[in-house]
Amino acid sequence: MGYCRNVIEELVIEEVKSQISKLAAAMRKQVSLSEAIAYSLNRLPPMYATTQAGWSRQIKRARGELSSQIRNVVSHALVSVRPDPLRVSEPLPESELEGHARSLARLQQILDKPDLRWRDVPATLLAAMSNVRMKPGTSTVASGRMGAVDVKAYLQRSKVRTAKPGVNVSETDLEAKEFAAYMAGAGFGYSNILEKLVASIATRQLERLNPEIADSIPIEEVVAYTLNRLPTMYATSDRGFKALHMRAKIELANQIISTMRQAIMKVSQTPYKSVPPLPFDKFNLELNMALADLKQLLGREDITWRNVPDIVESVLET
Repeated sequence: MGYCRNVIEELVIEEVKSQISKLAAAMRKQVSLSEAIAYSLNRLPPMYATTQAGWSRQIKRARGELSSQIRNVVSHALVSVRPDPLRVSEPLPESELEGHARSLARLQQILDKPDLRWRDVPATLLAAMSNVRMKPGTSTVASGRMGAVDVKAYLQRSKVRTAKPGVNVSETDLEAKEFAAYMAGAGFGYSNILEKLVASIATRQLERLNPEIADSIPIEEVVAYTLNRLPTMYATSDRGFKALHMRAKIELANQIISTMRQAIMKVSQTPYKSVPPLPFDKFNLELNMALADLKQLLGREDITWRNVPDIVESVLET
């Protein structure tokens, strides 16, 4: 399944950060950013996009039509969201939070590189390994310690492969903005619980169709169409996740199915056009290349985007 993202998330995060920076330090400590973001998103219309053109169009529309509404909702959220010492909430299940960007955010922390991109992970890890003694019995690197020559050789190859001759400043700025959008929600603990629910239902619905027809329908288009016509249900805790999940199944089941059938009908009747996907797809290509390099360099075929932070952390432990 391709990417499907709610562009409102990026704008809400921007506004929350902007407004909270103006609060006194004592007040900032009382606000949970994740809860403020979820509170705001649940009071704003969803605007999911699946393509680069759709993302740009939705962002432009949101900034033009919803900026004052976003500002007001966030302002109310920062006043309304306060910690309750009498209620201890477990965080969201990790399965709701996991994602490519979140794994990269963990690697940024482990490798102490706030701006680390997937394409830089292997070289950054090797540089770190050159100064860290491997744990006894570790089989990730045959020698137990990377030699300086090996590190230099890989770093040189990495520079050659990632170099982008002819890239101008405006292109670099655009890519930086796209990467910021890719990472926007990775450091926060919120999730629209309808995303995975709708995606799983869409998968089952398409499996019932003739394979030739189903293969011609981009599932992300069906999911985005459906989510844009449902209320948002962002949660920040396990308790909230369970409550909203139950509510969705009881109150929205029929609406989800009927809306999805409309989506499948509409998408199936729309001629397929080869259009650029969401700009985040380029970072997934970097991810796949990084994982391939890490498998070779560490001698492990079991590395995935889910477990790579844990593996890197264990490799660097002394």
